[in-house]
Amino acid sequence: MKIDAGNKSALLNIGYNCLKLGQYEKALDSSRKAMALDPRLKEAVIVYTTCEALIGDAGNTIPILEDLLKEVPEYPMAVAILASAYEIEGEREKGLKHIKYLTKMGFACADYLHDLSKRLVSTGKTERAISLLEFAVESGNGTKEIREMLDGLLIGEFDDSMIGEQQMIR
Repeated sequence: MKIDAGNKSALLNIGYNCLKLGQYEKALDSSRKAMALDPRLKEAVIVYTTCEALIGDAGNTIPILEDLLKEVPEYPMAVAILASAYEIEGEREKGLKHIKYLTKMGFACADYLHDLSKRLVSTGKTERAISLLEFAVESGNGTKEIREMLDGLLIGEFDDSMIGEQQMIR
């Protein structure tokens, strides 16, 4: 199938689907191309920054997300990824501020943090996943699933084989 390189919607859809399938490099590439065509395409920014946080440099996502939030304040997914990026980069207090804001808005932070942690484990970034799960607990989003995953990772009884494809794709 041939894709028009100038079709931002097609590139976004490819990026989104690759993200859901765990094909993070392809998702990163497609969403980067979609952003180049339309830097204000917030969905492309979300896919790109999620992949960058998973397989690249989470610090690179911070200015991109801050710029998006200037244009689209209170965009929950952008705030959630920004909070996670701050945590991954060792700026827990900044991350906590954003997560607490989302919690007040009624955004399901626990589900997001759990899913991102599973994805981090699947990419071999277990230490990042542990940090993010501890962050979830500290922020008041420590569900039973999050605590079980954290405990399993800390005692070495959890690995990416425990993350089934059905759990990763929503």
